[in-house]
Amino acid sequence: MSRALKSLMHGAIVDRLNGVDGGLFITTAGLNSELTFDLRRSLNSRNLRYMVLRNSLARMAFEHYGYPREEIEKILNGPVG
Repeated sequence: MSRALKSLMHGAIVDRLNGVDGGLFITTAGLNSELTFDLRRSLNSRNLRYMVLRNSLARMAFEHYGYPREEIEKILNGPVG
């Protein structure tokens, strides 16, 4: 992924996370597409959003908000949503 594209995506992620009060990291490993769809629909009905990001982009966004890299690395290990 080019540096320019990463920069654009990073900005979009930071904008989307701006003003968010809290969050939850989950793994959907083992869920098939139907269960993943049901999860998203259930979250949306409660006005919650589910984002899937590349770990490198998520790391950049959380560092932007001042989270320590060591703490981020503990969470962003493998497929995480």
